Amino acid sequence: MTNEDYHSFDLGSELIKAQLISLFIHNPIVFMGYGMNDNDIKSILETIFKYVEPNTELSERVQRNFLLVDYEKGSANTIVEDYSITLQQNKSIRINKLRTDDFIGIFKAIASIKLPISVMDVRKVESVVRKICISDTSDSIQVRITNDVDSLENKDTILAIGSEKTIKYEYLSTAEMVKLYFDIIDKKRVGILSLIEKQNIQASQYFPIFGFATINADIRVATRLKTTQEKKLNNYIAGIKQSQKKKFSSISEIIASKNIALTYKTDCIIWNVSNNNISLDDLEGYLRTYDDKTSTNYRKMLCLYDMRKYKK
Repeated sequence: MTNEDYHSFDLGSELIKAQLISLFIHNPIVFMGYGMNDNDIKSILETIFKYVEPNTELSERVQRNFLLVDYEKGSANTIVEDYSITLQQNKSIRINKLRTDDFIGIFKAIASIKLPISVMDVRKVESVVRKICISDTSDSIQVRITNDVDSLENKDTILAIGSEKTIKYEYLSTAEMVKLYFDIIDKKRVGILSLIEKQNIQASQYFPIFGFATINADIRVATRLKTTQEKKLNNYIAGIKQSQKKKFSSISEIIASKNIALTYKTDCIIWNVSNNNISLDDLEGYLRTYDDKTSTNYRKMLCLYDMRKYKK
């Protein structure tokens, strides 16, 4: 862009001001083969620093992105230096300057920069987005990059284009699935449950698979997890001490009882539910309002509820 081109704009407009400052703040700008006495370079700097005060954070950001490569015959210099220049009205600014004849080395250095996405890719996406937005301004805009989002790994990058009202992607860990157990069951969130196959669920974990498998019959690991869940619960119940095997007809009675220590109330609840002394409805109500849904006690009671409720 020449000096005449710059002066063809209304440089006093707020739009040009914002665009120009944004260009130099967010993008590396390299001028190659120019000297500081070049009129176009001086004009560009004069224009920028009409809007950016020297010795400010903004001017430092401009300086970091600005590099003037000045030709010096026979020089293999690769050291970038600070260079002070005085503009009109004695305004002093600092820029990055490199005096060299090794332009091939500079091109190689630029080519070796690893970017997360190429400039060409960005421009392609921008072009597509513009076309879509022009042709369809409704909330139905969608660009599908993959038909199987669940196959992506954490290292993959996902680009979603469309209305915030319609685009939604969720990933839940096993702990989050347990915590949201009743919400998943109530709303039949089948898609979320397909993630179970991608989780590493250990035999030592309490995981309520029966209910999940009821609303999503395609979970291939369900049979193995059911066997594990049932075996783990049966072993746990068999290990409950005789002193905790006291008959109650409701969970509220157990909570209020002074004959059952606080640390053993879960054991007493599980024993009474497994022996049909306390109804599943009572247990469900208790679990839905349970405070700590990340605790092991909650997982134990939930797995018992889940197995007795949904085991066929």
